[in-house]
Amino acid sequence: MSEFPNALKNEVESGNAVLFLGAGASMGCRLPNNEKPPNGQGLADILAKEFLSDDYVGFGLEEVAELAIDQHNFSKVQNFVADFFNRFQPTQSHLKLTSFRWHGIATTNYDLVLERAYDQASNPVQQLKPIYRDGDPIETKLKASNAVAYMKLHGCLSIPNDESLPLILTSDQYEQFRENRNRLFSRLKEWASEFPVLFVGYSLQDKDLRKLLNELDSEMRSSRPRFYLVGPGFRSEQVSLWESKRITAIKMDFDSFVDELDASIGSVFRGIVAASHSEPNDYLHSRLPTGEKLSERAKLFIEADVDVVNELKSVDAVKPESFYQAADNGWGAIDASLDVRRRITDTILERHVVDQIASTETPNASFVLLKGHAGSGKSITMKRLAWEIAREFEMPCLFLKELGELTPSAVIEIARAIQEQVVLFVDDVLRVHRELTTLLEYASDAGVHILVVGSVRQSEFNSRRLELEELVDEDYELTYLSEREIRGLLSLLETHKCLGELESKSEEERFKEFSEHSGRQLLVALHEATHALSFREIICDEFRGVQPDEARQIYKTICVLYRLKTPVRAGLISRIHGVGFAEFSDKFLDPLERIVRVIGGDKGRDYSYVARHSQIADMVYHDAINDATERLEAVLKCLRFLDLDYSADREAFYQLINNRTVLELSKNRADAKLIYDIACKKSSNDAVVIHQQSLYEMKHPSPHLKEAETLLVEAKRLDPNNPTILHSFAELAFNRAKNERPPLRKAKYLSEADEACRSLVARSGYTKYSRNTLVKIKMEQLKLALATEETSDESLARQLKSLETELAKHKRANPNEQFLLSTEAELAKFLSQTERLLSTLEKAFAANPKNLHVAISLTRARLGSGDNEGAESIVRQALFYNEHEPRLHYLLSCILREKPDASDQDLLYHLRRSFTPGDKNYDAQLMHARQLYIMKGHKEAQPYFSELATARVSMSERRKHHFPLDEEFQGRIGNMLATACFIKCNKTHELLFAHESSFINDSWREVIYDSRVRFKIAFNFRGPVAFDVDFDE
Repeated sequence: MSEFPNALKNEVESGNAVLFLGAGASMGCRLPNNEKPPNGQGLADILAKEFLSDDYVGFGLEEVAELAIDQHNFSKVQNFVADFFNRFQPTQSHLKLTSFRWHGIATTNYDLVLERAYDQASNPVQQLKPIYRDGDPIETKLKASNAVAYMKLHGCLSIPNDESLPLILTSDQYEQFRENRNRLFSRLKEWASEFPVLFVGYSLQDKDLRKLLNELDSEMRSSRPRFYLVGPGFRSEQVSLWESKRITAIKMDFDSFVDELDASIGSVFRGIVAASHSEPNDYLHSRLPTGEKLSERAKLFIEADVDVVNELKSVDAVKPESFYQAADNGWGAIDASLDVRRRITDTILERHVVDQIASTETPNASFVLLKGHAGSGKSITMKRLAWEIAREFEMPCLFLKELGELTPSAVIEIARAIQEQVVLFVDDVLRVHRELTTLLEYASDAGVHILVVGSVRQSEFNSRRLELEELVDEDYELTYLSEREIRGLLSLLETHKCLGELESKSEEERFKEFSEHSGRQLLVALHEATHALSFREIICDEFRGVQPDEARQIYKTICVLYRLKTPVRAGLISRIHGVGFAEFSDKFLDPLERIVRVIGGDKGRDYSYVARHSQIADMVYHDAINDATERLEAVLKCLRFLDLDYSADREAFYQLINNRTVLELSKNRADAKLIYDIACKKSSNDAVVIHQQSLYEMKHPSPHLKEAETLLVEAKRLDPNNPTILHSFAELAFNRAKNERPPLRKAKYLSEADEACRSLVARSGYTKYSRNTLVKIKMEQLKLALATEETSDESLARQLKSLETELAKHKRANPNEQFLLSTEAELAKFLSQTERLLSTLEKAFAANPKNLHVAISLTRARLGSGDNEGAESIVRQALFYNEHEPRLHYLLSCILREKPDASDQDLLYHLRRSFTPGDKNYDAQLMHARQLYIMKGHKEAQPYFSELATARVSMSERRKHHFPLDEEFQGRIGNMLATACFIKCNKTHELLFAHESSFINDSWREVIYDSRVRFKIAFNFRGPVAFDVDFDE
């Protein structure tokens, strides 16, 4: 047929068509001597004359190419082909192609004709972004809304010498090197499952084309979009054959087809992109000083990765019932004030916005972290904060999108350019932890004013506490709903007719019902109180009720991945279920309306699907899908189709193959092997995959340590300097030692573990993991020495000294780390209960009281057995010989603090010598400041508290109540804040800070200004604070 299909015209006009170019699309190119590009046979003859002889003219390309490479070498043949084709320039037809918007472009050509066309065109609609191999950063390349991917499936002249990506000349090369382009072909299949593909420049005899079409047809349902095949020589029988495969044959050559396309679609309709719903007003650009401009990188970040909250002039309306069932957490609910105001909002605004505005100090880069359990309302609280900071305080406010990438240099450039404090909100900081660390480090060095407000799930914070606490300046916890918040929320539910089962109840009955559930989390409370069922029952019933079954299967896949908090790309659902976005919108959007959200689709991004909350997705995965085999099959299916060049897929992939995730899914090694086999095929030669498989074997309830070692060796071969892999060798040897009975073999493996750990430290310095492993090794070596009768007293003393030295070294670096504190307590108990070791220590100390390590160990043993008097005697003897040793002074201070008749002056004396200026002996410093406060008052102690306030410890440690006083005090409530107040103490006449959590018997809810209260005093890193506060009757 020669008619130009109207359906194709509409698809190209709307920017939905995928253009696939073959050799025929370059045949119109000419050199000044009128030479044109050769076809396959022509190239074979040219290679035969250049590398073989005229005898091989007429042989096929594959055979000639193989012989040429064999007789000469790979690079020489590849460079010749590259130089030959590199001479050709684009035609007018190629230039015309640049005036259309394509969903994507692919080619089996190597030439640079299309690249040059986009470079030479005066006003191309899109930016051409070539993709050559798996691992090319496709998201970064396609971040601009006018970028289009150009997938070069058979190589490119621009990289002729890359032996892993040769110009494909033979079928062997095609098979051998396709593995480096597997994701490109998978991406093409994603495109083809949802968008019409337009093949131009192929003959019907082309083996590559026929093979590709067979692959596409074998993997896709009959509902895939129609394809189009453009060529000059189709016969009616051929047209009929291709039509039976839902491929429309168009009888035109390349130039005629492009001319027809150009004539059929007016220029005004080309490249139209749907306007963004937010209608940006260039807010940030209006804040720039005259003459200042942002770079393209910063503009792209603003366009694609963040919402500029100040410029959200109109937002999509939201149905209240959808919002209260967590089916919509967009800006519409915030604009409509559907959310109940949380106390924490006022606290953060007060401390980090109002106080900053009133302060005369120049703000530095700072990081405020909001913690909360899953479903506690973190995301909505974050959006409310951002909305008010932008609207009420008119501060530039950026909110990282759910799919947004954090670009530190762009944020710093924006803050520096507008010369104001920029507030950046990051919901789920662990997703961009590395970039956030870079941002805070560079911002401090650059002296720019950035406030980062982030959120994290409490359980994830607990597991990665050390990483986050190094960054955080202030942290807050989103607690359960207060009475005021519950009543406010009930009022909103009533106003918007969303009370559900509560509607028939009285106001007090509603409050009681909701209060019974709000002790868990907001998400749970909203569902249970309004449905009169348990949250688990609601979610499981909801899953089982999804119809048709195909919609339920799609929802299941979304939940399998979104429980890991990774959005699920529409292209991935298209590959797994054969349902493109258009079909999803037509057939499944209604059945999944309140349980699946569609995000993305703006600024050129692909669409993605998410469940309304990751906690709900996790419940579907664990409870609604109650068959372990079904869960495994769902995970395997996802793994097979993930495209690791997309960050969401990559993140999901590494979470799915994490050893803890796999162990939770199945303890059956055959199941685990299926997972890791697919993972290795998906990401070949990936040290992370091999390492996780090794950890699975190591941490399995019935560990296979030999297999773990084999896998670890392979992981190290692939990534020899990876500190995590190197640390696993130490843990492997330690586990072997724990499992061995013969002392010699146990000692051998402990020595190997120690050597591996110290080798890692020499390479990478101390980390939390290497430090703790070294302490564990030393503790185990001490126990082994004690269990061996041949061990001499001198050897025992050396082992104990080695452990004490390791503990002391690591405590200096991290004095409040829980593992080290627990190990100290375990050691004290162990020393006091081990008769031989205690006897050895006593003999050693009697022989040499100068020995510091023996003195400390013996003191621990005495304290562990409750012999404080004996412990004091030992420390005082040791101090006679080591009078400047802070550890001894601190030990004596701890003993004296528990001694009823101890002298205050004596205690102060030893406390002052328990630390040196600038060290990390924070307990000693805090005890010293406390003693000064007791003896000389707040004024004398304040300089020491001020120094402690700058200590780089976690906020929880900084705020923790230490060393309380025995006395009870009285006072009156003074200045009141949203979640705290100040109490004027009757005895000291000073103002003491009291957080709401410091009030007992729920008295905080009743507190008003000037209320009389009684309380106790403890100390945190900022000074004395009130706790156990209650009304003074």
